[in-house]
Amino acid sequence: MLARMLARHHVHCGWVVVALTFFTTLLTAVVMGLTGVLILPLQTEFGWETGSISGALGLRLVLFGLAAPFAASFISR
Repeated sequence: MLARMLARHHVHCGWVVVALTFFTTLLTAVVMGLTGVLILPLQTEFGWETGSISGALGLRLVLFGLAAPFAASFISR
C-alpha cells in the first residue's frame, strides 16, 4: 500500500529510508545529550553527586561500545 502511494507521487522508497534514518539519528542525539542537561536536576532531586551521575553515563557509553560488534553481527544475519 505504501509502495503504491509513493509510486503514485513519484517518490522512490529509498527516500523514506533516508528520512527514517535521519529522524532516528536525530532522536538518538537528543537522548544522548539530554542527560547532560539533566545533571543539575538529578543532583537536586536525588542528592547524587556529579561524579556518580557522570560515571553512570560513562559506563553506558562503554557498554554501548562493547555491545556494538555483537549487535552488528546479529543485524548482518
